[in-house]
Amino acid sequence: MRKNITIILFFAQGLFLFAPFVNAGVYTNTIQFDPNEGIFWNYMWHQCVSDLPEGEHVDSVQVQLRAKVFSSGFYPPALLISDINVFYASDPDQRVGYLALRNYFYNYNYSLTPIQMEWLANDRCAYFDMLSNGGTYYLEYCKLTVSTSIPPCLGDFDQDDDVDLDDLLTFADYFGRGDCIGDCLGDFTDDGDVDGADLSSFIFEFGRIDCPQ
Repeated sequence: MRKNITIILFFAQGLFLFAPFVNAGVYTNTIQFDPNEGIFWNYMWHQCVSDLPEGEHVDSVQVQLRAKVFSSGFYPPALLISDINVFYASDPDQRVGYLALRNYFYNYNYSLTPIQMEWLANDRCAYFDMLSNGGTYYLEYCKLTVSTSIPPCLGDFDQDDDVDLDDLLTFADYFGRGDCIGDCLGDFTDDGDVDGADLSSFIFEFGRIDCPQ
């Protein structure tokens, strides 16, 4: 069994040999609006951070909205976010933050919640909505700043910052177990066994040399 796993994983290493490792970074996107155009009702837009690499762990997302709220409507003016183009004013998960009445442009700064960050990370895009319902406001720009970190390595069993042959041999010792209770190395899916699904996860990690501790 160990021989078979070794063959599979060394073949997989060849497939991922030239794949770039994910790196921590900061990614931004800014949408410009016409600051002279008054908006008198709710206003929605779709914003993406297209250069956000797949697989990176999103640590934080900052939103800077430069706006002028001239008058309020039926609800306090607020910025909403959603993973689909449907918004509910009463849903706290969609609420990014409120805006205050000011007759001048002001930079509103918000931090997205974990569920809101997940919406953005899943598709690299999200829908935003300025909730006004009868108020008058002006938008100048909306800037997203996404900070990421390197995701942990699932298969770095010896904690030496890489997933290498030593970790492969450890995984091979556990592969095929179906009686995992408590600590069972290689049961990445936490379903009580070390099977093909866990092997797929290990193949994806094998060869990494950037494991954070």
